[in-house]
Amino acid sequence: MYCCGKSSPERKSAQTAQYYILDALLKTLAPIVPHMAEEFYHLVPNKGRISLSVDHQPLSQSFRQYTY
Repeated sequence: MYCCGKSSPERKSAQTAQYYILDALLKTLAPIVPHMAEEFYHLVPNKGRISLSVDHQPLSQSFRQYTY
């Protein structure tokens, strides 16, 4: 990953894959170790997401109408 230039497609691809793997791992660990997963979630650069506890599981469409 660090052999290529900063804006090379190979490096961006590797960083994107690592981001999605870490995101999935944190979402998987959240029910087991919520405090640790939340701490790591705040260290990862995210795009406007507030909390892992809010974002960690997809809600069904029928349940979404009752959430804010």
